[in-house]
Amino acid sequence: MKKLNFMLENCYGIRNLHAVLDYSNSSSVAIYAPNGAMKSSLANTFQDIADGVLSRDRIFQNRITRREIRDEMGVDLGVDSILVLRPYEEVAEQGGETAALLVNLSLRQQYEALYAEVNAARIDFLNAVKVQAKTKRDVEREISFTFTASEGQLDIALIRMKPVLESQQDMSFSSIDYDVVADEKVLAFLETEDFRVAIDDYVKNIMNCFRSQNTSRKEPLITTMLTMLQSS
Repeated sequence: MKKLNFMLENCYGIRNLHAVLDYSNSSSVAIYAPNGAMKSSLANTFQDIADGVLSRDRIFQNRITRREIRDEMGVDLGVDSILVLRPYEEVAEQGGETAALLVNLSLRQQYEALYAEVNAARIDFLNAVKVQAKTKRDVEREISFTFTASEGQLDIALIRMKPVLESQQDMSFSSIDYDVVADEKVLAFLETEDFRVAIDDYVKNIMNCFRSQNTSRKEPLITTMLTMLQSS
């Protein structure tokens, strides 16, 4: 394409614009004008072509709109040939937590809608777990740290939990408060050297007790219990 011919009338405030952009010596053309000179209206018109919708005049809607943008051969500018980059501030004002730099506004809106649905489902899930566990702790952190040994990895933790939950036959411990099982003072005590020494002595004494009481009748049960104690 060497030339682009404009014939616009009543397009978003553009009363009449007949112009030719010459690309014969360069692949780019800059349109510079002061504020209020209808640059945004021109962008809106191009966006309409990209979206496959008719242009119009927002204020005087009864006026007849003319929109012809063609190359030097008289061929209409194709939808795939247009990309309108909106000002960053204009896009940011629409809100949203992600995708601030996605170029295609329609795709960005679709992405943010999906993100909002996922985020809402995440919040519902965490709230349900919090109620079930009867805990005041940060459930997301607890799940992430338990199954990945790090924070901020809830999605990975849930992926790892899925096969376990699917194979689980019942919820034997669902009635137990999480804060009772994972009491911070108890967890801190279990990490002390005194506890490690004490539990080691306890296991050794139990094993010696079983060995001293070993008979052929009790041997299978004792062997099983010794194996469990040694592995723990």
